[in-house]
Amino acid sequence: MDSPSTPLAVVPTADGSPTLYHPGLRTHYHSQAGAAAESRHVFLQHTGLADLLATLPEVHVLEVGLGTGLNALLTAELARQYPSCRVHYHAVEPLPPPPAVLADYYRHLAAPAGWAEALYRQPNAPQLLAGLRFTWWACRWEAAPAAPGWAHALYYDPFDPAVAPELWTEAALLQAYHALAPGGRLATYSVRGETRRLLRRHGIAHSRPRGFGPKREMLVVVRAA
Repeated sequence: MDSPSTPLAVVPTADGSPTLYHPGLRTHYHSQAGAAAESRHVFLQHTGLADLLATLPEVHVLEVGLGTGLNALLTAELARQYPSCRVHYHAVEPLPPPPAVLADYYRHLAAPAGWAEALYRQPNAPQLLAGLRFTWWACRWEAAPAAPGWAHALYYDPFDPAVAPELWTEAALLQAYHALAPGGRLATYSVRGETRRLLRRHGIAHSRPRGFGPKREMLVVVRAA
């Protein structure tokens, strides 16, 4: 997708953490109001990750749209506060940023040594990454081997519907819902009406808490226990 004529650019955000800008798609990977703050608010907070880490012996996190790996990094940082809990982190990303771009990106963050190099080193196989039992699937979401009923927390973080409409279809969203464990939560920054109507048609419980930055709302989906 990227080419030498349209390289990804590392740009600062309002909380001091960086995001990437994709000139070809004319979109940022994270909120310009604060990349790390958005990740913590939308994905870590609204999947109840801290409570999961405090109460379960193992926590399963699934991310659709690994991108820069920022959500995984912040998950690893939080998990270090709960050493008795094992965290299994599965992520889907068919088009990772180039290694040189990731290295530049992580120079602006306090990532563990070797994080940027290891993040996309080993596709489709488990590895230990900063304490996470981490697996990156180098495929599109519809081809991902996500086990039904597996994820306690699901970070649904692809590009927005205008850029990646295939990841906001009924099939894609129902695949994500069925990947949730009973009582598991899916969090995403997008709360468009078409998605809400889809959830209502299928009787799927969801809420619209306060969004991050300029976004008035976000979306949380809960799998029935």
